[in-house]
Amino acid sequence: MNPLLQPFSTPYEAPPFNLIREEHYLPAIEELIRQAEREIALITDNPEAPSFQNTISALERSGARLGVVTAILFNLNHAETSETLQKIAQQASSLLTEYSNRLMMNEKLFERVKTVHEANQGQQQLGVEEQTILTNWYRDFVRNGALLKGDQKKRFAEIRTRLAKLTLEFADHVLAETNDYVLHLTDKQDLAGLPAYVVDAAAQEAQEAGLEGWLFTLHAPSMIPLMKYSSRRYLREKIHRAYAFRCNQGNEHDNRERIREIVNLRLELANLLGFTDYASYELESKMAKNTSTVLALLD
Repeated sequence: MNPLLQPFSTPYEAPPFNLIREEHYLPAIEELIRQAEREIALITDNPEAPSFQNTISALERSGARLGVVTAILFNLNHAETSETLQKIAQQASSLLTEYSNRLMMNEKLFERVKTVHEANQGQQQLGVEEQTILTNWYRDFVRNGALLKGDQKKRFAEIRTRLAKLTLEFADHVLAETNDYVLHLTDKQDLAGLPAYVVDAAAQEAQEAGLEGWLFTLHAPSMIPLMKYSSRRYLREKIHRAYAFRCNQGNEHDNRERIREIVNLRLELANLLGFTDYASYELESKMAKNTSTVLALLD
């Protein structure tokens, strides 16, 4: 039995990590994608005229369990990963991007959303919350290529698929580089300025690694106290540089080429939707709305 496909009988429905195994994730995600697509089919095949209840509300509820399971997987992958879990996350990311592309480019579904959106323009039929949900769904469809045609729509889907892979690889490399780095101290004088609890934690890190002395890492509970309290400038500089230059060392975790490709693909994606740059695309759905507002604030 796959625990990810069962209701969580835990306090506050917290994930039962003691029952979840790595081999549970992909079968659960595949099944939940199928369930979500059946829920979408019920919306698009509904013979009744599109309304907020039979289209937007139903769309809002669809895929809820899928969201829970993917949140568990990706949060665990970023917090306590393994080589196997990273491969699972990459496969899951590909499946989810393909599902998202099918959802956002489903013409029958978008027509229903568009009909409800147009019917409520300038009307007071919906409450504030309902109108916000409707506006957000319509905007999300447009921002994900629903109004594109032919080759442009195909290219948009290709870009989204590639970006999903690249951004996950980027994060995996950053996490790997973060986990790999250690600052090993053996001279007690290098502990000058550090509170006792920081020294004790560093000693425990070293002991767990089978080393004498004190061990600091790039994880926040270890790095931040060292940066804040250490009297040794060269140590603060050393760990800061290690943090700032992660994935920029020409090794197997180097992200520079990946960054170039991400930047270029994001620009192409924004251009396909009529934006001059990716920043404008991102800000359209944010409070700032446009780059001019951001630049004015920075100035």
